[in-house]
Amino acid sequence: MIYGKITSVRLPTKVQDQLEEATYKLHKGKSEIIVTALEEYLSKFNQQQLAADARQQSILASESDKKENQPWDNDTDDSGWI
Repeated sequence: MIYGKITSVRLPTKVQDQLEEATYKLHKGKSEIIVTALEEYLSKFNQQQLAADARQQSILASESDKKENQPWDNDTDDSGWI
């Protein structure tokens, strides 16, 4: 494991107990388990953020398309369409 900066956190008793159990069962240190969990969480968060940004861009592009008068809009015969 690569060493980095030290950060202190307060854990609820239940989470601390679960962490202790995981260190025993997995034969890994607390730091390794916490770092792995944070990396996974932040990766998912970043993916969700990218997806939200993409949705927002789609909405903005769609609204922009609605505001612009497309030349084919007036020439299309859609009288038989439901």
